[in-house]
Amino acid sequence: MQEVSRLRAKRQVTEALRQRNGPQTSDLHDLPINSEVLVWRENGEWSGPFKLLSMEGETCRVQLFSGPTDFRSTSVRPYLREHQEQQLEGDPAIAPELQENEESPIEDTIEGPTRRNPTRERRLPSRFRQNLTIAYAAESEPDIEAFVSSG
Repeated sequence: MQEVSRLRAKRQVTEALRQRNGPQTSDLHDLPINSEVLVWRENGEWSGPFKLLSMEGETCRVQLFSGPTDFRSTSVRPYLREHQEQQLEGDPAIAPELQENEESPIEDTIEGPTRRNPTRERRLPSRFRQNLTIAYAAESEPDIEAFVSSG
């Protein structure tokens, strides 16, 4: 049994060393300094945006509220804004045209009451309610006379 577990552990190590699939960090390496990035935090969510201060190999230095902090490149990703916002910031000549076009669809929309789901009954579904049985409680004291007279 020990030999089987030893062989299994050896195989797991070789498979892990041969594995080539991992997070793609090439986008992060192409970012200029002072770009906005998101950071994967221990509470299980991406937080940010924060400023990227430097890149040294696979280590990213990010400016957090508490100060500069080092992260591995696998826990940092670029913060991407929507395409229209980037165009507004990049070319001021396009900005007034986009703003005028954005205002017209807003005026054309009809605002109605928001849809509300019906309230749900707080009981078992009907398919389970039909199988309920009624149980009667037995008397707390057994009827000894019935056993004696029948014997």
